[in-house]
Amino acid sequence: MTDRRELIPAPLPSGRRLLLETTDRGESLVVVSPGGSVELSIELTPTGPVLRLQGARLEIDSTESVALKCKSFELQTQEELRLHAGSGVQVTTDGEVRMKSAQQTYIDADYVNLNCLERTGYHDEGVDYGDGGDSGEGVDSGERDPAVEPGLDDDEARD
Repeated sequence: MTDRRELIPAPLPSGRRLLLETTDRGESLVVVSPGGSVELSIELTPTGPVLRLQGARLEIDSTESVALKCKSFELQTQEELRLHAGSGVQVTTDGEVRMKSAQQTYIDADYVNLNCLERTGYHDEGVDYGDGGDSGEGVDSGERDPAVEPGLDDDEARD
């Protein structure tokens, strides 16, 4: 089968070229730099549009919200990654959360709550931990548990 192709070029004042292309597989709009590299490509395929951008910087400025919905999301940087929120940050998942750092990890906050017994929505919601439910402290039996205190070895735990 021969792929029918129609190309409509349009030069732009910046030296870039706008190309409109139609083939048997779909249509595309392409912006080509003066040097010949593709800076923007919008392909209209049978399964939906595919957008590709290439450049030194990409900015999205919205007065409201930006929503991304997809099957999988990957963000990769060659250098640093910075996230900033003017208010709170909420991360939720139906699976595990794993963080890995090749160097030290710092958490700086007024308070850091880990396993703070606020169990609403967790698999053990409603379990009585013997602390009255709101003190934030468990019952102290006087024994150290190596599973809870990982710094202890088995001999220290038996003492």
